[in-house]
Amino acid sequence: MNSETMKKIRSGYETRRSEAENAAKRRRAELFAQQPQLAEIDRELSATGASALKYYLAHPDLDQQTLLTRLKSRTDTLLAEKKQILNSLGLPEDYLEVHYTCPHCEDTGYLPDGQRCRCMTQRIIDAAYQSSGTNGVLEKENFNTFNLNVFPQTTPPGRSKSPAENVRTIANEVFAYCRNFPNCTPKNILFYGPPGTGKTFLCNCIAKALLDRGFTVLYLSSSELMRQMADDHFSSSSDAKDDTESIRDRLREVDMLIIDDLGAEHINSLTVAHFFECLNTRLQLNLATVISTNFSLKGIADNYTDRTSSRIQGYFRMYEFYGKDLRVSLL
Repeated sequence: MNSETMKKIRSGYETRRSEAENAAKRRRAELFAQQPQLAEIDRELSATGASALKYYLAHPDLDQQTLLTRLKSRTDTLLAEKKQILNSLGLPEDYLEVHYTCPHCEDTGYLPDGQRCRCMTQRIIDAAYQSSGTNGVLEKENFNTFNLNVFPQTTPPGRSKSPAENVRTIANEVFAYCRNFPNCTPKNILFYGPPGTGKTFLCNCIAKALLDRGFTVLYLSSSELMRQMADDHFSSSSDAKDDTESIRDRLREVDMLIIDDLGAEHINSLTVAHFFECLNTRLQLNLATVISTNFSLKGIADNYTDRTSSRIQGYFRMYEFYGKDLRVSLL
């Protein structure tokens, strides 16, 4: 992620925060003009701490616990009066508060401990995804547009189900997976089988379903993932960390990583090492990964080493796709 994009994202946060705070100021001004008692309650609540300190300094013999009890009692009384007035006007209890888009970071992009908020992580991912030119795919390919009729109904020799029946079973299980996410065991998925059998479509279904539920999703082709990891590996950039976004940072943050078309990248010792690093990092952090590939299980072992294959077989739920290439048949 380049520094210009990060500046735009931060500027967006500043704008949202400012708009939320100005909207709250307008609501307070309008309501206080109509309900002077609310304004008085608000002023007293704001001054409670200072008043308590002043009173404590003026009465040094007063027990601190007694003071805190009195303070809490008075605060509770004021809050109850405020709530009663708002209820009588048909307004929610938080009407006078600032309504931030993200309550976790209060539209700053960062949590109180300095860590980046998940909403900013997703905005960074969305920006990268939008720049790829494929940001409209999920509106076309999702569980709502899934059409089982395009899959062959005839059972191939050596199979117990037709491609349509097989994909129906997979789609039902994946739908349940998305509904229960992240409480899934195992939480990683491998789709494998010939090209054009529905693997990428279901990857898109997962991405859309989880995004709609508020989870962060990073969707990359294997080629793009390996390219970014290689760029990061060889980068000599001196940009400040706050102005750049490392792929390795995203791999450690995002709730769901989807790697599409594993094997389409140029396979060499470096890409094999990068894939293992990516896979191992996600497994160690107990973060979910979905992989689609045209390779068989043996093909994965042959091209990405036994230890990579072992991790996939040990920590992934595996679904095999088969049948004719739908992309060709639909032409």
